[in-house]
Amino acid sequence: MPHSYVQRDLQRHERVSPTALMLKEISLWLCGKQLPSSPGNLLAPAFSYRDGEANPSVHLVNLSAGGLRVQLDNLNGFENPKRDLNRPIVMCLVLYKPMRKELVVWAVCNCIKVHFSPQLKILTLFLKYVRVWDEPEEGGRGWVPVEREGLAAIENWVDNDYCMLLDKKHMVSEELCRCFGIEMDKMRHKGQYARKC
Repeated sequence: MPHSYVQRDLQRHERVSPTALMLKEISLWLCGKQLPSSPGNLLAPAFSYRDGEANPSVHLVNLSAGGLRVQLDNLNGFENPKRDLNRPIVMCLVLYKPMRKELVVWAVCNCIKVHFSPQLKILTLFLKYVRVWDEPEEGGRGWVPVEREGLAAIENWVDNDYCMLLDKKHMVSEELCRCFGIEMDKMRHKGQYARKC
């Protein structure tokens, strides 16, 4: 499938940018020709972020049910990033849900586009989910191909949990206010918000 078509196909899914309060962990492993038989066989990830980590090597820009965009800050060991990253990438994504619950997703991604900023020394990867882990011990089939509809678990998180975390009780969250310089009106019961001058 041509890359241009794949990129257009990814746009059919709603894409959101999780705040730091929504992301617990993201880890990426670069694979060879053969996928690991299970996530438990993986060693240390090539890139990772964990909640509260001071200097993560990967930053999640946005995600959807079809794929995600990440930035890599540590480019050591890559002579030709476009060539070196042209292989399956195993991803572990852990997102927070309301009521202190978590969503854990293991998936295999293909890198469909690479963008490098020479000034910032940042590499941006556009990843598409191609397989998802279906736990055999729970009756699953291991690495299962991802259909055009994308990952239902992430689609559900975007449609429900993301909105609940961002807009609890129909009010703009404090995190969003800090991002956009919005000051919550003291008269919260009126549902009005005043922008700082």
